[in-house]
Amino acid sequence: MATITLINKKENLDGSLRKRVFDMLSKLQDDDTSVGAHVEPIKNAVDERIRSVRVNDGFRALVFRIDGGAETHYVYVGTYQHDEAYDVAATMQLRVNPVNGVLTLVREQAAELDAKIAAERRKQEQAEAAQHKAAQATAGGLDHGPTPGDDAAPGATPVAAPDEDPASDATPTVAVAEDSAPAFADNGITVEVLERELGIDPAVSTPALAAPTLSALEELLEHAAPWERDALLGLAVDFTIDDVRRELGLDGTGAGDGQDEADEFIRAVTTPAARMQFTYLGSGDDSTDVMREIIESGDFQAWTTFLHPTQQVLANRYRNGSWRVSGGAGTGKTVVALHRTRALVRRSLEGAPPEATQGDQPPRVLLTTFTRVLASSLSRQLKILDADLPRASTPGQPGVCVAGIDQTTMAVLNRATDSQLASASHTILGESLSSVPGAAGDHDDREMWFEAIERAPLRPEGGAATPEFLTGEFQTVVLARKITTKADYLKADRAGRGTALNRKARTAVWSVIELYLAIARRENKYTWPVLGSLAAAVLDSVADAGGGRLLDHVVVDEAQDFHVGHWKLLRALVHDGPNDLFIAEDGHQRIYGRPIVLSRFGINIRGRATKLTLNYRTTAENLGFAMGILEGETFVDVEGEADSVGGYRSARSGPAPRVGKAPTLGGELDIAEEHIRAWLTDDEKASIGVLTHNRRDVDRIIDGLESRGIDISSGEGPGVHVTTMHSSKGMEFTHVVLARITEGTVPAQARHGLTAEDLEHLRRRERSLLYVAASRARDQLVVTTGETPSTLLPSIAEEEIAS
Repeated sequence: MATITLINKKENLDGSLRKRVFDMLSKLQDDDTSVGAHVEPIKNAVDERIRSVRVNDGFRALVFRIDGGAETHYVYVGTYQHDEAYDVAATMQLRVNPVNGVLTLVREQAAELDAKIAAERRKQEQAEAAQHKAAQATAGGLDHGPTPGDDAAPGATPVAAPDEDPASDATPTVAVAEDSAPAFADNGITVEVLERELGIDPAVSTPALAAPTLSALEELLEHAAPWERDALLGLAVDFTIDDVRRELGLDGTGAGDGQDEADEFIRAVTTPAARMQFTYLGSGDDSTDVMREIIESGDFQAWTTFLHPTQQVLANRYRNGSWRVSGGAGTGKTVVALHRTRALVRRSLEGAPPEATQGDQPPRVLLTTFTRVLASSLSRQLKILDADLPRASTPGQPGVCVAGIDQTTMAVLNRATDSQLASASHTILGESLSSVPGAAGDHDDREMWFEAIERAPLRPEGGAATPEFLTGEFQTVVLARKITTKADYLKADRAGRGTALNRKARTAVWSVIELYLAIARRENKYTWPVLGSLAAAVLDSVADAGGGRLLDHVVVDEAQDFHVGHWKLLRALVHDGPNDLFIAEDGHQRIYGRPIVLSRFGINIRGRATKLTLNYRTTAENLGFAMGILEGETFVDVEGEADSVGGYRSARSGPAPRVGKAPTLGGELDIAEEHIRAWLTDDEKASIGVLTHNRRDVDRIIDGLESRGIDISSGEGPGVHVTTMHSSKGMEFTHVVLARITEGTVPAQARHGLTAEDLEHLRRRERSLLYVAASRARDQLVVTTGETPSTLLPSIAEEEIAS
């Protein structure tokens, strides 16, 4: 029986042709010597191992045949029209790189690359000439508009000369950034260095090193092997050679001398870098089903959810305990979490002991995140990754349960016995509950705090008498330490709280907390931090009684927003042991909860963490703008350590973010309309997000865009979507308009009387919210503001607006 390896690429084949391709590969796998297989060598090909295989009268598939060993190996590289197939085959070569041992598909295309780079040079020269002409015209006072042929932004208004009045309604300002040059020369990167240290083919590196801009480099590398493309793009943005080796998993092991060809192929095709280009299916019982899914989907990337070599290690390696992966927006944390989930359920972790790879049933796994909406998105993505992955409808069943963390909380509480609930509530609240309480929303919670403050016999002074301060005190001190009495609170450790309280102040604060809990009991409503703590106490009581833990493994996405109740629940769900908790988080995106130190809840991740810094989604220009929003702020991760905003890089380039300023919402919508229409003209399948701070502005923006004839879409996918910045969490759009980014709206106005600690927390959260919204843009970002732009915008944008 032959093995099959597929190349990772999208094929535009109709449904009937895809079925024929699958049938053809199945025949090869079953018996490649049969007459019906139609495997033919190709004369005058660069690589004598390439074969054509008949799909139907008009189409031929191209495969490489590797002989030797116990099995024959076929590498499928695509299906083409009859004549094109033979032309393509003549230029294809399958190589094991002599420097790094990576299997690479090469196409002889030096002439094509030379033509591309010459075209890019001409384009660059024309752009420079146009800029020079415009500068001369402006200096002479002859013309303040864009030079004909310039690539002006839709909706852009020329900056007025000193003696001119700007437009009265909408005066969008364009923040222009040059398409930067690759950093090859500055870092001593040459063709010889690339070939010697990384094994990059000079036919690829020579034109790449001559690329004048990052965008030109991207275009030149369109047909390069994925690992070569990533290596060169990384080096272009200041990666070192060692950085590239580490990111791509290049261990320096070259092609083996005298090694059996089949053995060498198996080793080469399964290297981390080769897996960026190929998927080795083997010849096992499930390989046919996997192959059918890939072929019939027609889009390998959609099926597999691409993993970079660094991410492969995170997703697939056996761990002796908990592990944390952090990284900015777009670095692939969610992708890693999905693959980690699959590997746990399939018992396929690399380096696992034999007992961890066996079992009559799948392990009990929970994939969870902050909201039900995000959980639904994870569930859809997991289905794309592995449609047959065993699923569980509720936590504790074999297979993977995908659910929001609050949904999981209620699942635990609703299955608790009366005695378990009574015992848990006495531990957490100091009194026993007879039934599962409801959940108090943010509005309900604030009203209960206001009532408690008003009725308390002792009222705290200053900012300590606000719901913001009391909520933080209750969660991070009282709930975190299971305090149920005044005596325990008066002597409690308040480490991490920024506002000092003497004994008198603590007594007043406790009087409010005590009354707040009484009001919650009266309403039979508690906040999610309380409910999560109750659920954790239920699970702990079951385990203490010898009942074990509910789950074997938990994978957490968007963990930065989890609060004390969530973390107590997560610790109680799974036994402290190998692969218990896998946590994906980004402290810069914390827009709900407060910083939490996980070691206080028995979760040990110190020294067990990996930070992802290479952005796969956002262009360098958009990334720089988004990271600029965070500048000057201090962030911490879930271990209480400083989380630097430095070191993030993107190998993608695109248009600079643009800022439009108008005195009215109508003026802002005029700017947005012009950009939206231009984007839809360029790509009718563009997904465009119009994001704003509050729900009232969402409704106004929808009405304004619809009155301008722009259709608003619901759900996900192509079209124009209008939503709040909070709701955009976890989403991705090709284009984004951030609307109403005006001082007084962003950041939201703080309530009078807050402590300095709470004001700082609110400001940091608002900064993170704007960062989250800006980082939703994949290709292009536009910001619209009122007369006074938000002070949270990067300084470059403020300078451009002020000009």
